[in-house]
Amino acid sequence: MYDPPAYLWAITVAGPTAAAALTCIVLYGRAERAGLGRRRAALLAGAAAVPLISGATPRAAVAPRPGSRAR
Repeated sequence: MYDPPAYLWAITVAGPTAAAALTCIVLYGRAERAGLGRRRAALLAGAAAVPLISGATPRAAVAPRPGSRAR
């Protein structure tokens, strides 16, 4: 079995982590510029971080199974 060096694992993990962090930073900055205030902007960025980091998909974005009725 192939055992890559540690730096390849670091690159593999750092890419998606950096993308999620950058998304949260941009959301925070734009929410603050829109006049939401620091607290609400942080809440928005934090709420966006949860599905980005965990990889969860919102329930509404999941396609229904064939044969099931959409609600």
